[in-house]
Amino acid sequence: MSSSTRPWPMTCSASRTTPTSRGWLPAGGAPHSSSGGRGGTRRQGPATRRRKRRCWTKTNWVQLRHMHIADISKKEVCWEEMGSVCQEGEEHRHALAHQPYEKSLKLSSEGAGEKRHQVRKGVYNEVISLLAHMDDQDKDKIALRIACIAETKLAIVVTVLLENLQQDEQNRVDIYYVLEKVLQQDTGGLERRLVNKIITLAFDQMRESQQVTNELKVAASNTLVTLARCYFNNVMVELHHHLEPPQLPEEFILVTLRNLLSAYALKCIPFMVLTLLFMCYMQKLVKGGRMRQAFCGVLEECSRAVNFYLSNWEKCSFPRMSASQFCYRFLPLYSHVTSNWLTCEEPELKQAIIKALGPMMSLLLHEEKYQDQIFELISWLLEQYKEDAHVFHITKSLSQLLEVSGEYKIPLPKRKFQAICSALHNQVFSQAKPLSLEHHTELVYCIVQLARSSPEDLIAFLRSQLKVENEAVRVASLNLLRAIVGADLPETRLKKFLIVKAVKSTLGDQNAMVRTAVLHFIRRLLSSESVENCAAWEMVAHVFREFSVSTSKLAIQEENTIQTLCIDILQCLDTSVSGMTEVLWPRLLEYVVPAQYTGTLKPLCRCLRELVEKKQQEGEEAACLAYGGPVKLPTPQGLLARLLVVASSPYAGEGHGCAALQLLQALHQNIHAAVGEMWVVKIPSLVQYIEGNTENSLDCARWEHMLLQFLGTSLEMIDDSAWSRQISLELSQQMASYTSPSPEKSFLYKALGTSLAVCQDLVHVKSQLHQFLRTTDYMEVPEREGVISILAFSAESHLDLTLNALQEFGAAMNKVKIPEFISRLKDYHHGKRGKTRSTLMLTYSSVAVHAPKDQLLSRVEADITGNILLHYRASCQVLGITVANKDMYLKLTLIHNVMEISCAILETRDSQEFEFSYKLELLGYMLDFIKKKKNHWIPWHLQFATSKLKPSLTLEENRELLDQCFKSLFPLPPLEMMKKESETAKDALLIQSLYVRSLEALGKLMETLLEEEPTADWFQEMFEVKKHKKFLLDILIGALHDIFSSEVIGESMKALAKVLKQLKEKDIGSSFRDLTQQIRTYFDDEDHALRSVDFVLFGILAQLTKKKWKAYFTEQVRKSWVTLLLHLQDPKPQVSMKCRATFHLCFPFFGLKRAHPRSLGPPSPPRAGQDGDRAGAGEGLRGGGLKVQQQGTPAPPDGELSTRGARPGWRTEGSGRREARVTVERRPQSRPASQARRVGGKPRIPGSWRGHGSGFSARLAGTMPSRGTAEPAGGCRAPLRALPSVASYACPPGRVGAEAAAGWGTPRGLRNRFPQPSARYLALSASLAARGRRRFKDLRGLSRPVGGTPATREPRGERKEGDRREGKDV
Repeated sequence: MSSSTRPWPMTCSASRTTPTSRGWLPAGGAPHSSSGGRGGTRRQGPATRRRKRRCWTKTNWVQLRHMHIADISKKEVCWEEMGSVCQEGEEHRHALAHQPYEKSLKLSSEGAGEKRHQVRKGVYNEVISLLAHMDDQDKDKIALRIACIAETKLAIVVTVLLENLQQDEQNRVDIYYVLEKVLQQDTGGLERRLVNKIITLAFDQMRESQQVTNELKVAASNTLVTLARCYFNNVMVELHHHLEPPQLPEEFILVTLRNLLSAYALKCIPFMVLTLLFMCYMQKLVKGGRMRQAFCGVLEECSRAVNFYLSNWEKCSFPRMSASQFCYRFLPLYSHVTSNWLTCEEPELKQAIIKALGPMMSLLLHEEKYQDQIFELISWLLEQYKEDAHVFHITKSLSQLLEVSGEYKIPLPKRKFQAICSALHNQVFSQAKPLSLEHHTELVYCIVQLARSSPEDLIAFLRSQLKVENEAVRVASLNLLRAIVGADLPETRLKKFLIVKAVKSTLGDQNAMVRTAVLHFIRRLLSSESVENCAAWEMVAHVFREFSVSTSKLAIQEENTIQTLCIDILQCLDTSVSGMTEVLWPRLLEYVVPAQYTGTLKPLCRCLRELVEKKQQEGEEAACLAYGGPVKLPTPQGLLARLLVVASSPYAGEGHGCAALQLLQALHQNIHAAVGEMWVVKIPSLVQYIEGNTENSLDCARWEHMLLQFLGTSLEMIDDSAWSRQISLELSQQMASYTSPSPEKSFLYKALGTSLAVCQDLVHVKSQLHQFLRTTDYMEVPEREGVISILAFSAESHLDLTLNALQEFGAAMNKVKIPEFISRLKDYHHGKRGKTRSTLMLTYSSVAVHAPKDQLLSRVEADITGNILLHYRASCQVLGITVANKDMYLKLTLIHNVMEISCAILETRDSQEFEFSYKLELLGYMLDFIKKKKNHWIPWHLQFATSKLKPSLTLEENRELLDQCFKSLFPLPPLEMMKKESETAKDALLIQSLYVRSLEALGKLMETLLEEEPTADWFQEMFEVKKHKKFLLDILIGALHDIFSSEVIGESMKALAKVLKQLKEKDIGSSFRDLTQQIRTYFDDEDHALRSVDFVLFGILAQLTKKKWKAYFTEQVRKSWVTLLLHLQDPKPQVSMKCRATFHLCFPFFGLKRAHPRSLGPPSPPRAGQDGDRAGAGEGLRGGGLKVQQQGTPAPPDGELSTRGARPGWRTEGSGRREARVTVERRPQSRPASQARRVGGKPRIPGSWRGHGSGFSARLAGTMPSRGTAEPAGGCRAPLRALPSVASYACPPGRVGAEAAAGWGTPRGLRNRFPQPSARYLALSASLAARGRRRFKDLRGLSRPVGGTPATREPRGERKEGDRREGKDV
C-alpha cells in the first residue's frame, strides 16, 4: 500500500492509540471528553467507524480538523511517520500543530478556494478561446481538444459550455456539437444539477417554435441521446413528461424518443408500456404528414426494441415480460395505422409506414390469434413492388416478417408463400432497373428465410423456374439455389440432393451466363461443410467437361472466364470436407491421362496426393485401386507414361511438373511394387532439381535425359516383358492426344524408344518398329524426328533388330509394282520419297550414335554407312535414271550423317586401329558440295575431315580440301555486316554461331594437318602460304577487330600463329603495323586463353622483325614492357609461361644481346643473417624472378591479386647485394572490358587480378650478377634495373624529387635507341640504384662506347654522406 492510501501508523512510547471522531483513544480505553472535561462513552456504528478510517487515510492535512489540537500535542506522535502522508515541510507541520483549529481551517479553506478559482478561470479562458476560433474546418479538432480538457475538468467545461449556450445564440449548433463530444467522456460523475440543466435547456430549445432552426433542434436531440448513455432515467423521465396528454408533443420530441429507442433498446423496455400508452392517446391527434412520419418512426423503433428484447431477454436484470404483454399494447396502434394511413399519397409517409409495418408485423406474428390479420397485409406489401419506389424497404419489412416465421417455425399460407417467392424472384432477375448491392443482399436473405420455413416448397418453385427458357430467369434461380446451399441451414442440409437434382437440369444449357452460374453453384456446393448424399461427383465431372469445352474456344472472352473458374473450383477442393474422400476417390484418376485436362493437372495432382495419403492412413488395402470396379480407371502404365510426359515440361501450366512427380511417388504402390524403394529416393531428387532451377535456367536436354534414365531404370527393376510391352502401347496411344510439334510429343517418341530398348519381347519390338516406319508421315518434320528417336533409342539394346528393320523397309521402297507406278510418280512430284530416304539416312547415323560401342565398328561400314550411301544415290535417281541432285536438304543430311558417324567411331575404344573405307568417298561428296556452293559457311563436316580416322589423306587431297575451304570461307563479308543484314535477332545469333563454328573447323583442320607432317617444307608445299599471304593476312587480321566474339578472335589468332611461322618480315608487308597494334590490344583481356595466344603471336613477331620494322617494333616493345612484367605472374600458369617466353624474345629490342642466365632464373638462397623480408625477396616466380603479393598482408592465392585502392607507380626496396625488388602499384580500371581493347592504350590489369585488399604489388626479385647483368649490342654492360621503359610508365609524379636531382642518366650505348630520359625515369633509376648494394658514381659515366672498359663499382660499404642526405636509401 502506498503512502497516500495507507492509514497513519499512530504509535507512541507508552501505548497504541486509535482514532475516534473526537480525538485519540488509547487501546482498550474510553474516548476523551469533547468539552469541559466531561467524559462518557457512546457506541459508534460500523458506517461511522468506516467513515472515520477513510478520513485518516487522506493525505491532505486539512483532514486533521476532526481532532483536538491540544490532545494531539499531549501525545508523543511520531511526526516523521505523519510526514510520509502529509508530504509537508517540518517547520510548517510544527507551526500547524500549535495554532488554533479554527484558524488553520480558515486558512486552508481560503487557499483551496483561491486555487479552485484560478483553475476554473484558466479552463474557462481556454475553452472560450477555442470556441472563438471554431469553424467548419477545425470543428472536429477543437471539439476533440475541449473533450481532452474535460477528461479531468468535466464539470467546469460543461458549466462553461452551458453558459455559452445561453449567451451565444449564433453558435449554439457548434456548442451542442462540442458538448456532445464532451459528454462522450463522461462516466457518470457529472453533478446532478448540471445534468438537469442540460436536459432542461435542450428540451426547451426543441420545443421552441420561434427563432429556433431545425438544425439546432437536431443538435439538442443528439446531445440528449448522448447524455442518456449515463443518465438514461433522467432523460427518459423528462421525455415522458413532455409526452403527457392532453397536448400533442413537438415533432423533435418524437424524433428524440425514436433515437433513444434505437440506441438503448433494452433500457427502454421498463418504460415501454407507459410509452405505448402515450402513443395510443396521441394517435388520434396526429394530423400532419411530418408528425405522422415521426409517429411511424417511433412505432418502428418500439417494435424493433421489443423484438430485440424477446431474443435477448436474458441480458436484462428486470423481470421478464412476455410477447403477449407487448402485443396487447401494439395491436391498437397497428390497427389504426393499417386502417387509416395506408391510403396516403405522400411518398415519405408511405415509406415510413412500410418501414414501421415490418417490425410490428413480426412482433404481432408471435401471437397466433393475430396471424391471420398479419397475413392479410402481406398482399398489400407485395403490391407495393409495382410502384417501384420503396422496393428496398418493402423487402426489408418482408425479411423481418420471414425471419420470425423461420425462427419460430410459423408456417405461411401456401398461397402467400408462392406469392412471396414469385415477387422476390421477379425482383432478383428483373432487368428494368439495376439492383443495388444492399437490395440484392436483402432479397437473398428473404429467400434463405423462406428455406427455413418450407425448404421443399422453395426448391420446387426454383426448379420450376429453371425450366423456363429464359436466360435471366435461370441465372437468378441458380444464384438463389447457390445462396441456399451456402447458408448451410439445418433445414436444407438434408435437401441438398433435391437442389443438385434441380441444377442438373441446366447442365446441357450452352449459354455462357448459365454455364457460369452453374459453376458458381458447384463451387459453393463443394466448399460447404458436407457433400454426403448429394450426388456431388456429377458436379465435379461437369467442371472437367466445362474445362475441356472451353479449351478449344479460348479466343472468346467468356470461355476464358469459364476455364479460369473451373481451375479455381479445383484449386478450392478441400479433401477434408465430410464425404469428399468418398466422392473423389478414385474417380478423380479418370482425368489424369486425357491430354485435354492438362491445364487442371496441378490442382488435380494435389487432390489425388492428399486422397492417397488419407487412404494410406486407413491401411494399404484401402489405398489400392480396384481396376475391375465400376469406375473406369487408367492403367498403371498409362499413369506412368502420362505423368512422365507432364514432367518433361515442368514449368508449363503454373509448374505442374513437380505436382506430377509427387503424385507419381504417392501412387508407387498402384504402379508396381518393385519401384517403391527406388522412387522414394529418386523422385525427391528430381523435384529438387526442378525447384532449384527456373524456366530460363533449366537445361532441357539434361532434364530429358534424367527422365528417360528414370524410366529405363524403373522398367529394368520391374523386369516384366508384358508390363514393358503394355507401356509401349500406352505411349503409342497417347501420341494422338498431343499437337505436333510439341515438347510433350517429342518426349513421347524418346520414351517409346526407351521402353522398346528395355522390352525383351523381340517380336513386339520388331512389329512396333515396322509399324512406325510404315505409318509415319515423312512430309511432316516432327514425325520424321519422332521415328528417328524411336529407332535410335531402341538400338541401344536391339542394334541388329533395328538395322534389320531399316534394311527391310528400305528394300521395300525399291520394289516397284505396276499398280503403284502412278502413286510413285506422285511421290516423286511431291518430294515424299526424297524426304523418306533422308529420314532413313538420318536414322542410320542416329543409330550409330546410340549403338553399343562394342558392336558399332563391326556394323558401321556395311550396315550403316553403306545403306546411307545407297539411299543417297537412290535419291539422285528418277525412275532409275541418275540426275543432278539440287536438293540442299539431302546434301545437308549426308553432311550430318558423316559428322555423327565419325564422332561415333572416335568414341569407340579401337578407333585408332580402325580403317574407315568410306572416308575418301564421303570426302569427295563434301568437296563437291563446297565447290558448288561458294562464298558460304564451312560446314561442320570439316570435323570429319580433320578427325584422326584412317586412312590418312595424301598431300594433294589435303591441299585440295584446304583450298576449297579457303575459297568458301574467306570471301565472306565481315561478321558485323552480316549480322546487321539479318532480319531478326535470332538470325543474327545463328549467323554468329555459324561464323564461329566455321573458324573452329578451319583451325582444327589446320591443326590436324600440321600434326601429321610438322615440317616447314611440308607446310610450305601444303598451304602455299606465300602465294596467298596477302589474302590470308587480310582475312585473319580483319577478324581481330571483332570485339563482340572472343571465339572468333581466338581462332583467328591461332590461325595467324600457324601462318606467321612460315613467313618472313618482307612477306607481311604493310599489315605489320595493324597486326602489332591489334595484338597489344589483347594483352590484358579477360579471357586467359586469348591472352596466352596473344603473347605467342607477339613473340612470333619479335622473331620475324629484322630491319624494316625494327624501329617501330622497338617502340611497341617499350610500350608493352610493364605489361610483360606484370604477366610474368599471371594467375593462369599457361599465360605466365607464354609471357616468359615472349619476354626473352623481346630482349634484343632493348639493345641487349642476351639475358644473363641468372637474371630471370631461379633465385639464390638467402644468406645467413638476412631478415625475413630480405630472404623472401628472392622467392619470386621460379625462372621468372617476379613476385606478386599484397602490401602489408600475406600473399594471396593464385588468381586473387588485387588492385583496389592502389595508386599508380613503382616503388623499390633494397633486399641484398645481389637482389632488387621493384614494386608496381596500379589503380583498377573503371572502364568496361569492351573499351579496354584499344590500339596504343596503356596496359590494363585483367579483371581476374582484382578483388583483394587495397592494392597489389608486383615485386621483381631477380638475383643480379655482381658486374652488370646484360650486354648491349655494342659491347657495353648496363644494369638491368636501369631499363628506361620502366621509368617511362611506372614512376608516379610524387616520386620526382631528390632522386631526380642525383643526375642519373641513360647509358651512352642505349641513348641512341630510346628517347631521352624523363624525370620519372631519373627518379626510378636513382631509387633502384640506391636500394641495391651496388654503387654507381654516375650512371652516365658508367656507360662507355663500344669496345670500352666496363665501369667499376665502389668497394662495398663505402657510401658518401651526400648520398644519405639526398635520401637515396629511402
